[in-house]
Amino acid sequence: MAHTARTPSTSASAATANEDDDEAPFQLVRTKRRAQRTAANKTYSSSNGAFTGPASSSSSGFAYASSSTSRRRGAKAKVNGVVEAEEEEEARRAVHRACEAVDVFVRYLGSELGSAGAKDGERPTYAQQLAATLSSIWPAPIAIPSNLTDDERIPLRRTTPEATSLDSTTSSETGSKQHSSSATQDGCSQSTARPRAIVPTRIVCLGLGSPCTSRSAQIQLALLVVVRKWLAMLHASRSSTTGGDGGGEEDLTENEGAEGVERVKVECVAYDPVFSSGDRSVLHTYGVLVASAPSSPSSPSSPSSSNPINTYYTAPLTHPTLLYMPHCDRTLYETTLTLSSPAHTRTPLILLSNMLANYTLTANLATASPTLHALIPRFAVAALPNYAGGSKALLVHERMREDVRADIARFVRLWDRNALRDLGFHWVETLE
Repeated sequence: MAHTARTPSTSASAATANEDDDEAPFQLVRTKRRAQRTAANKTYSSSNGAFTGPASSSSSGFAYASSSTSRRRGAKAKVNGVVEAEEEEEARRAVHRACEAVDVFVRYLGSELGSAGAKDGERPTYAQQLAATLSSIWPAPIAIPSNLTDDERIPLRRTTPEATSLDSTTSSETGSKQHSSSATQDGCSQSTARPRAIVPTRIVCLGLGSPCTSRSAQIQLALLVVVRKWLAMLHASRSSTTGGDGGGEEDLTENEGAEGVERVKVECVAYDPVFSSGDRSVLHTYGVLVASAPSSPSSPSSPSSSNPINTYYTAPLTHPTLLYMPHCDRTLYETTLTLSSPAHTRTPLILLSNMLANYTLTANLATASPTLHALIPRFAVAALPNYAGGSKALLVHERMREDVRADIARFVRLWDRNALRDLGFHWVETLE
């Protein structure tokens, strides 16, 4: 009988099977995670978000920030606050830059007001041409003091709150007296070819643009300040010559003339829908009141229409008025003149605008702009001189004051040759 030998591997397998039957079933044992030590407020990132905060010994090493939302809001508010502060600072800088530029223009443009002009054989400078144009429209009945300082000639900025207030009662009485006074003065004998222009006691500025962002608007604002100063000088000199004591030219000393300029104020109000808070600050600096949007006939007493601009130029006008509207469009001229100076009527009004005669080339002027069509042939016109750039010799003579010559470089650098291009004063002869 043969015996079969058992291999070692077979014996081992049988032993293992018997042992498996005796062991307990397999169990999964989870190990305890050891707490991690983390730096306080250290931030961890995961796909679920960011976790931050100090780890405690009993935690798993990650601590959810209980105030994460509020902290994010606080950080956002802080960022917004920084942005707002930066924007406010930039707005202040823009106002400062605008005022500096306007000051440069005012100092030069007004440097020859009341002066004798160019000498014989000498080419007049741009400032002298401008002064001559203003004096040809509104001649001075007496000599304007010639030794005034720059601040007395052209007050760059108003420093008192009263400068921007409009006292209708006082201004109306003053304006009536001054207008009647100017009507009795035959001061236009120097310009026999032109009918007499009224001497305004109010300036209404429309469509100026943004002085903070537009160089052209800065130049036009500077011209407004210069024109206002000349009108104030005229009112002061005329009131002195027709005073109650019967004084004449010989009674007006140079000091009295300078004081008279400060006593007489010419109201100035402006409106443009593009004005920002910075623009209003610039205008306030120069004593210009900013009015609100025009009121509509359907809601003349609407709260949003407080101090509406159209009340300042709607007929009948209570003040001799200069409508200051450089480079506005024809539609605005038509609308404004229709309200302030209806066709075939005489109103105490003078207009600074584009050269209106250019509109006569429009084929449909009579139907599209009937008021302009009726008034243009009746207007007396004085073109405003313009500096188109070029030689500095056109701006200043070597003999002129050093303080004027010192500003020429900045004036040339800042000047916009188109700001005063093709502008002129337009008016219908005043009532006798």
